[in-house]
Amino acid sequence: MRFFRLWASLAFILVIALTEAYAQSTQGIAGQSQSVNSSPILAQAQIQPNKPGIPIPPDFLGLSHEWGSAQAMIGEPPYLNKSYIQLLKNLTSFGNGPFILRIGGNSTDFTKAATPKTVAPFAALHKAIGVRFILGVNLGADDPKLAEEQARTYAQNMPGGSIIGFEIGNEPDLFHSNGHRGHSYSYQDYINDFTLFREQIMEDPKTKNIKVIGPAWAMLGSLRHLPEFLEAEKGYLALVTQHWYPNNVCGHRQPPPASYLLTEAPAASGPDAVKPWVKVARQYHLDFRMGEMNSFACGGALGVSDRFVSAIWAIDAMFRFADEGVSGVNFHSGNGGNYAVFSFLHDKSNPASSYTPYVRPLYYGLYFFARAMAHHSRTVPVKEQTTANIKVYATKGGGKVRVAILNKETDTAGDVALSLPKGYHHASLIRLLAPDYKAATGITLGGQTFDGSMDGKPVGKLQKETVQENNGEYKIYMPAASAALVTFTR
Repeated sequence: MRFFRLWASLAFILVIALTEAYAQSTQGIAGQSQSVNSSPILAQAQIQPNKPGIPIPPDFLGLSHEWGSAQAMIGEPPYLNKSYIQLLKNLTSFGNGPFILRIGGNSTDFTKAATPKTVAPFAALHKAIGVRFILGVNLGADDPKLAEEQARTYAQNMPGGSIIGFEIGNEPDLFHSNGHRGHSYSYQDYINDFTLFREQIMEDPKTKNIKVIGPAWAMLGSLRHLPEFLEAEKGYLALVTQHWYPNNVCGHRQPPPASYLLTEAPAASGPDAVKPWVKVARQYHLDFRMGEMNSFACGGALGVSDRFVSAIWAIDAMFRFADEGVSGVNFHSGNGGNYAVFSFLHDKSNPASSYTPYVRPLYYGLYFFARAMAHHSRTVPVKEQTTANIKVYATKGGGKVRVAILNKETDTAGDVALSLPKGYHHASLIRLLAPDYKAATGITLGGQTFDGSMDGKPVGKLQKETVQENNGEYKIYMPAASAALVTFTR
């Protein structure tokens, strides 16, 4: 144990030294918010804060964990993982929240009878920072009584209001091929099962006041059956959930290069596909949430999901979902793996010992977006003109307009020219930077990093740049493969 602490201390010092060296080496570029004369104009964007936008729910951000993995990361009461708690608090420290955790995934349909200990970490997490939960119950076992007993145990051992709803099963549109049902299992069979299980759960006095959640389908094409599902279950649903991975590495499939996540399809395919179905859900007065998502199914792609490109991809995808009226997203993540948001090293022989966090690139994307959606923001329309791989999004909340600029070019830097209505004069920005779009470490947001953090708090002092108006425009210099968040105050 003494050797581990010595090793951790040396590693911490080394990481900080490397981070400071990198910051100094890039200061000439990162600190240059204004255009230099030789910089090409990559994009022009007209921000329209006076036009109506779509509210972004304060609980938009969320994570999804498997049963077992969730409890291991959170910790057993009274020895909760303080680093985990801090990392969630970071994402709700801008007037957002409460944070939503979905506990589910493939493990849901293999779960057995529950005990109070099963949800003790969740109850403690709700008491600590107000996290609310979507809890999966087993549909795969084809045992309504088991699902009812699970739901009752969860409800009896968690604080009132901490459970948003019970998600009945996981990806039932794959049941016909994964062994949970026969090959002839149809969508109508699923709807019949869902109704049967829902009736069993909601007839229990302990769970009758907690609604259910579904359909949690894996395939976007399954959404064509959403109207019949909603017609059968209207009045009993807390919200509608769907899953989305733009690609997969299942069956040891070779992943594409890291630059793939900077192309259009990985960010656009999900938002484009769910757009009409969000409207259908709204007709039934229901929110539509991406209950499970990430970059690649089957654990993520090595060298892609675990690199800086995943942060830019996530920001892009989240803004697109918000623009389509999706109520929130839950990034699927365990304690490690290629698409993990973070992981922890813990001495299991000593429950009281601390957890050492390792924050992955994807987390920076969530942290950036949390700042962009601060203070109950709504989306703001943007008119963008560009031939480059540049994306500009905007929000308005708390008396401020925030503009997110994504340079998705891997080797092209230049200016992005912003224009706003009169009245917005004071502008500052923070940057999301990395040594390279394939970097796994050395990432900074506003000059801060989580490299070497021992408690889940960012390391370093927040660095903001002042942006000056020039002939009605604000020119922002954008290094290749980087993001910037510009904040305007009226």
